[in-house]
Amino acid sequence: MKTHPTDKELAAEVAYFTEHLDELSVKQQAERKAYFENPDNAGRIAFVQQRMAIAEQLYKARKKAGLTQAEVASRMQVSQPLVARLERGRGNISCDTLLKYAAACGCLLSITIA
Repeated sequence: MKTHPTDKELAAEVAYFTEHLDELSVKQQAERKAYFENPDNAGRIAFVQQRMAIAEQLYKARKKAGLTQAEVASRMQVSQPLVARLERGRGNISCDTLLKYAAACGCLLSITIA
């Protein structure tokens, strides 16, 4: 069973990160750069970029309609956190969900495969 860290353990962790922030940042940037430059990751990167492009279109449709996430959720009869996940590109989005989202924003769904 997983236990939560104690206040002392959390304080030690915060102190470590505070002390080593610059070197941890440099290391993380190097790892990120290596990941994006590795040709083995090109397929996954393209997949995520396409998913994020869809999420961006959802967000733009909602903003253009002048709606909040809660309003879209109400129109779709789903929760607001689900709408937030859709707009962040999280999880698999079904065609039905995309159709409902578009309708909630007063839009029609159009899919282009190029």
